[in-house]
Amino acid sequence: MQGRGKLWKCFGWWGMLLCVCGGQAAELPSSLLQRSQGEMEQVLLAGGPATGWRLKAQPRFYAGDEVYAYLDGAAEVPKACGFRLLGVAEYTYLTGVGVKVELYDLGTSANAFGLYSLKRDPSHRFLKFTHWASLTPGELIFWKDHYTAVLFTEAPKRLPEDALVALGRTLEGKISRPGNLPDLLRYLPPAGYVKHSAKYFHGKFALDALWFHPRNLFLLDQRSEAVFAVYQKPSSRLLLLRYPSVQTPVQVVEAWRQTFEGMRRLSLPPPFGGFLARQGEKNLGICRAQNLVGVVLEAPRATDVERRLRELVQAMQKPSPPWGRGAD
Repeated sequence: MQGRGKLWKCFGWWGMLLCVCGGQAAELPSSLLQRSQGEMEQVLLAGGPATGWRLKAQPRFYAGDEVYAYLDGAAEVPKACGFRLLGVAEYTYLTGVGVKVELYDLGTSANAFGLYSLKRDPSHRFLKFTHWASLTPGELIFWKDHYTAVLFTEAPKRLPEDALVALGRTLEGKISRPGNLPDLLRYLPPAGYVKHSAKYFHGKFALDALWFHPRNLFLLDQRSEAVFAVYQKPSSRLLLLRYPSVQTPVQVVEAWRQTFEGMRRLSLPPPFGGFLARQGEKNLGICRAQNLVGVVLEAPRATDVERRLRELVQAMQKPSPPWGRGAD
């Protein structure tokens, strides 16, 4: 198989992300590292009973900076996602096709969903595992508990799709705890949401791949949380941010006011404050309350931005119950 780094780099903007999903990598003490490796080894070895599959070699593990060698230097994404440990196993199907299994320990289920969400796209085919799994030709990706798993082959035409899925289900079944979707998702407005479009991350570089501005207008760092989502009817893109401090949203809105043209205050119920603005031909909007900021990054008309902002305010005031397993 070609270097995994080349595969990661070919994922479009996925390969450009430098600071997402939880900030700096977590260096585990040796005792925790050994325990994590033992748990991951049980998962990686579990594919043998899947019909038609044979384990080619014992799993290999990469901790700390060792992951750079495995990924041909393209380790910024997992290292910036709270990366703790990578386990890699190789399986061979009865037709002779090889499949690599990568299992990433990200420390939290929110980070595991984040790494998964950055790779998926609403155009993919989705299968119901414990949570949703994303399937494209030759690649299956799923998350469970604090793990993200990627199964891939370089010969997708020679591998039956159901065989790859069966291997994934067998491995996933060995992970006992389901894990939870990020809490921030429940603050998204439900009306018009495009299913499987939410992307959970931390840091400006992740946002740059979705919506670029040279300044860090939203003061994003490893402590802040962000969810980007796509909406339809009307078409729009929303960004929801949560900070550890209630002062940060005040600073964010002030930076917004000083940056964009045509600022117009929007009347919102207290304690919310909001503004409409323009960026060239694009209509934008922002609102804040306490430690939350809601942003409409793009919508066809100013009236559409106002509508989406009011929906954001309503969702921020009365968030939905935590999203369940089949929600996204």
